[in-house]
Amino acid sequence: MLHICKLIPEESKINLFQTNGVYYKSDPTHELTMIKIKKEKMNRVFTKYHIKGLPFDLVIHHFKSVAGENAHDHPFAFQSIILYGGYTERIYTPTGESYDVFRAPGSTHTVAADCIHELIDLPKGECWTAILPQAKTREPGFWKFDEKGPWFRQWNKRWSRVK
Repeated sequence: MLHICKLIPEESKINLFQTNGVYYKSDPTHELTMIKIKKEKMNRVFTKYHIKGLPFDLVIHHFKSVAGENAHDHPFAFQSIILYGGYTERIYTPTGESYDVFRAPGSTHTVAADCIHELIDLPKGECWTAILPQAKTREPGFWKFDEKGPWFRQWNKRWSRVK
């Protein structure tokens, strides 16, 4: 079970409580604010939980496998906190050169919006992360690399060779 209270900064832990599966917090004026959790199933092995009602954006990621993972970038930069399991990711340059990095449970790192990466291993078979997204700065996409160079596509678009 994921305990949301451990993910909330200390200054925001003002009377956080749960009733019938809904989280509430009271602010310094003692007004109750509902914390909503929206589940977004991205595919059969990747689920996002969008946490709304905090003084910052928070998204929990749950990865159950790296099957079907594609190299991709993001619409925003974000801070990532590895909550459970850890993972190894492959980070690419736009020309396709790459290196691997292990992200251990309890570690944090920043991901730039234009960072091209993919998960390649889940040592514990699954992984939970929390991300703190920044403002959207770009349209994200998917990447693949072959002997002729890089390919790129945005969501629901065709692949095209990157010149």
